Amino acid sequence: MIAINLFLGLSPGIDNWGHLGGLVGGFLFAWFAGPSYGIAENVFGENVIVKENKRTALVSAALLALGGLFVFLKYLIS
Repeated sequence: MIAINLFLGLSPGIDNWGHLGGLVGGFLFAWFAGPSYGIAENVFGENVIVKENKRTALVSAALLALGGLFVFLKYLIS
């Protein structure tokens, strides 16, 4: 998907910076908002994969920081 978007960005009138910004922003948001996985031992002594959801405050802070980054970049480029 990344390669397709970058290839389409070579067309006239399309800016690859927008695609790269979306890639970085999506990665950062997924890093902070996505679940964390780890290994834990269950009651039978077996290792199992456990999923831990992120806290709402952390996700909200990541979203706010991402919005601030976009605003900063908009005024930096303009």
